[in-house]
Amino acid sequence: MTSRKTGHRVHAFPKDKATLRHWVQFVRVRRADFAIPSVTKNSKVCSAHFTEEDYDQGDVRMVSLGLKSLAQLIPNAVPSVHTHLSACPALRPRGTKTGT
Repeated sequence: MTSRKTGHRVHAFPKDKATLRHWVQFVRVRRADFAIPSVTKNSKVCSAHFTEEDYDQGDVRMVSLGLKSLAQLIPNAVPSVHTHLSACPALRPRGTKTGT
């Protein structure tokens, strides 16, 4: 999925409990109040927080050849890049809206 606002690819939180805990720990660096119960079907992490190695390398090659549109994250990928890109939207607490 790609964010219509920023153009970044966004990834839903994993269902695997161990990997989910790692994702939540990553988010907590920016949002200390973020916890597993905070994760909803709308919770996403943008592609700016992943390295190329986090993507299926077969998919990456297929994308580079134009045979596939998007490379998939490998199953145990964990966001690891703490970036301050202005194009990467900050996570918002549940129930808040942007542009208000």
